[in-house]
Formats: sequence, C-alpha cells, structure tokens
Amino acid sequence: MNSYESDLRARLQKQGKTREEIDGLVQVRQPQDPDTYAGRLAQRLTEGGRHSPAEITALMDARSTDGGSGRRQEALTGDIFPPGTSATIGADHPIVIARAGLSADGNRDYRPSALKSVAESGLLDGARMFVNHEPVSAQARRGHRDMAGWCGTITPGTARFTGDALTASAHFHSPEVVGWLADPAARKQVGLSADWMLNFHDEARNGKRVEVVESIDAIYSVDIVPAGNLGGRVL
Repeated sequence: MNSYESDLRARLQKQGKTREEIDGLVQVRQPQDPDTYAGRLAQRLTEGGRHSPAEITALMDARSTDGGSGRRQEALTGDIFPPGTSATIGADHPIVIARAGLSADGNRDYRPSALKSVAESGLLDGARMFVNHEPVSAQARRGHRDMAGWCGTITPGTARFTGDALTASAHFHSPEVVGWLADPAARKQVGLSADWMLNFHDEARNGKRVEVVESIDAIYSVDIVPAGNLGGRVL
C-alpha cells in the first residue's frame, strides 16, 4: 500500500465510511494521480460522502477526463465587425483578442482565469500580427513564420482582462490592413484569431468533446482572419 492510498483510506475512515465503501472508493481513485485533473476530480467527488463508488465512476466517465496541451488557431468564418472609426498607419487601435466561455464552434471553453493569467504574464507583449493563419506544417518546414504577411504588433504593456474578454492595443504598419479597417464595408469582414499553445482537459457535453482551457502557455501570433472563433475584433 502506497502513502497516497494510506492517506485516502485514513480520510475515508474519519468520514465514517465502512470498509466495503472504502475499498470501492479507493479502487475508483487509486489509478488517478492527485496532481492531474482526473485525480482532482475524483477527490472532489469522493469528499463529502455524496456519491457512491458506482456514481463516481459514472460521473468521471461522463466528464471524459482525458486532456493535455496543444496548439490551436482560433479562426472561424461567420463572425463580423460592427462599423468602426477610420484607421491610421502608426496609430494604436484597441482590440479584443478573445472572450471567455464557449468558442463559436463549440470545441473549446476558455476559463476566465486562463485569459486573466495570459494578460498578466507578458506573453502578448510585442506579439506579431499577420494576415491569415499559416499552416503549422509550413512553419515547421521553413523554421519560422513567413514575414510577408506581417501587418502589426501587440503594443507591449497593453494586455488586459476585463472580466469577460482579453483585450490589448494593436499597432498596424501595413497600409493594406489599415485600408481595410478604414473602410466600413471591409471592416465588417475582418476578425482576429490567436494562434497559441493551450493546456486543457476534455469534457463530454451533450455527446460532444469539449476542450476546457485551463491555461495559455505560449503565443505564436494574433492574426487577421475572416472571423474569430472567440469574438476577436478591432474596436
């Protein structure tokens, strides 16, 4: 018996569980590392005595506790801008990079704490902005992003979390992009999408796998796309 199991049995015994109940709960929880999401979930379900071993197993299966990390590009067709003010080369423009909650395609759910942490981390300071996402495979072959599409930069020190959105200021140097933003009709067809590395766990919701984003660990770029999957736009 390892120390984790011993501690678990001791806590369950203090809760007044019978030996049969303890054996069942230990069997459910023992394979789970307490430092993983699955382990933390099992611990929360076990504590308080509200669920039987069978109920805990069913709940954990329903939550689909597999997870991990991965690079995601949050572009989506369909989102549009409201008309905005004219843009100027060299000026800084307020932007929304992402909104907390479920993405437009329903594939990811961003916790507010993830967006707040990345705003405070400095990872967005000086992040480059490009026209369109570039396939990761193309970057791997070249060894870096194609600079031909570089159009702007996130102004250092401007990233903020407003309570529901990750915002910043963008400095656009591309005459083409500035022209789009200055034209109300073109501006409606422009969105912003982050290309970043996420840490997440999986949940099953209504028969669909959803990545619940716990942290954002790297920023590759914030790109101009037809529409942002997380409500990204120039204000």
